[in-house]
Amino acid sequence: LAAKKPIKRPQQPAKPELSSFSKEMPKYADECLNYEELWSNMQETYTNAEDEEVTEESNLESDPGTEGEELLDYHPCEVAKGAGGVFGKKAGQSGKTAPENMMYKDWNDCMQGDINRDFLAAKMELGHTIQDEV
Repeated sequence: LAAKKPIKRPQQPAKPELSSFSKEMPKYADECLNYEELWSNMQETYTNAEDEEVTEESNLESDPGTEGEELLDYHPCEVAKGAGGVFGKKAGQSGKTAPENMMYKDWNDCMQGDINRDFLAAKMELGHTIQDEV
């Protein structure tokens, strides 16, 4: 048998060039920015390569394509805009009226109040059913 030559390792491919990306502020629908001055600008603080703390402030701008457009009923901004009521004491909340254009946290608290009231109603109904059976 003839001696076989060892298999040569293939050449390593060239390193790929890394793409560079630049940050871009997101665009929001006009309805999402309608919270007076709360969302008019954003402030971001971070540490740069030289370990210096840098603070940047930027203004939020609405997406021009959304101006004058009507949102779908299930759009989060439309849901939050249409939400309202009272943070009921029976649900373990403050009893105050919900603010106009409430924040998502307030909206979540409102939904939790609905859950608490439904749970209380179910417990009361269970009590009545047991009482009727006895």
